[in-house]
Amino acid sequence: MARNILFTAAVILIVLSLFLPWFTINQSQERSVKDGFYEDGVNVKTETSFSVKYYLDHAILKAMTEESKSGNSERTYSGENDHYSEHIESGDELNSTESFLYSFYKITLVILALSFIIIVLEGFGQGSDLSSMKMGIALLHLIIIILFLSGIKSSVLETQGDEVVLQSPNSNEYVNMTLPFGIGKSLVSNDTHNEYYTLEDSSSYGFEKTSIETTSYDNTWQGSYFRLFSGPGPDDINWDKNNYNTSFASYNQNMTTYYVWFDREPLDANVSDRDPTPESTDDDTYVSMRVEIAGLNESNSSASAATIRNRIVQAIDASNAPFSATANQTVNNILYIESTYYGNQQDSQSWYAGSVATEVDGFLDYTESTADTKLEASWYPSTGFVVSFLAFGCFIGSRFEDS
Repeated sequence: MARNILFTAAVILIVLSLFLPWFTINQSQERSVKDGFYEDGVNVKTETSFSVKYYLDHAILKAMTEESKSGNSERTYSGENDHYSEHIESGDELNSTESFLYSFYKITLVILALSFIIIVLEGFGQGSDLSSMKMGIALLHLIIIILFLSGIKSSVLETQGDEVVLQSPNSNEYVNMTLPFGIGKSLVSNDTHNEYYTLEDSSSYGFEKTSIETTSYDNTWQGSYFRLFSGPGPDDINWDKNNYNTSFASYNQNMTTYYVWFDREPLDANVSDRDPTPESTDDDTYVSMRVEIAGLNESNSSASAATIRNRIVQAIDASNAPFSATANQTVNNILYIESTYYGNQQDSQSWYAGSVATEVDGFLDYTESTADTKLEASWYPSTGFVVSFLAFGCFIGSRFEDS
């Protein structure tokens, strides 16, 4: 018997289907925010897409994020090639979709093995009794196609936990996977993310205020200091460009620590050696404010405490630090240091014999303006299944070619 061309074509198509995805899921979302979360900022559009392509023996996961602003865009990519056999060898369980397709992979290998046997026998002229074997292969392939179409949706739903593909929880709208294919499904998810922030009025914010009670010269040792923090605490956002001028991403990214330290020596070339710069990490910024207390009268403790207070005020006023210092008008050794940045800030810290305490906590009450997110999804049997279906057609056609 001459070689059956359609049967050979079917075998080639089956081999090809092993290298193509059988089922594909694509999801994407698009959202816009104002640059820096300022109401007058330019639009920053972020598009994120995610796809899973299921092959019979592995899955390929891809993700892409594109951020566009003022005509410029930046893309980032990530991906993973997940082989089912590696999970099995390591003792891990396959998810439902992977297990479902991997069983077809094994059956397809059996079909290929039987088909190669038939091709070899036909090549040696031993094909007179192979018609029933060819029909058996065609029927086995038909079973794969039917089981795939009837079972792929259920396996995917079991993998992801429910049939919801897209959802808008605030409007109670959903897109469900009711069929094994869905093309170009879209949904607007209402009020899902913050577009920008606003402050209503001056009652929406307050300033941190620290009180300092200075001690005498005798009790103010060389290198003693206290810290003041510029920037919000860990529970507040860094947002207002007229205030913190910091990044929204990390609360302490631009936090600056100011330390007021006391020097019993006159200013000279060795002043940096006496500076008690606190230990810091790469993310910390420290600014020194030196208070010279050289030559004060050690015997008059009240007078020296008042002088030290006044010199702290002078040091802060002479600096570019975002603080204002005010002396108490009735008690000569008390002053107040108020941040010129509003919002709650980290409490002051003291390595100093005097008293340092937060008197008034700053605060920030901002209003969120929300925007919608556009969602899209598609899922469908992919090219590997189509090629496999064509292979089944060739198997059937080969029966007529034989006759």
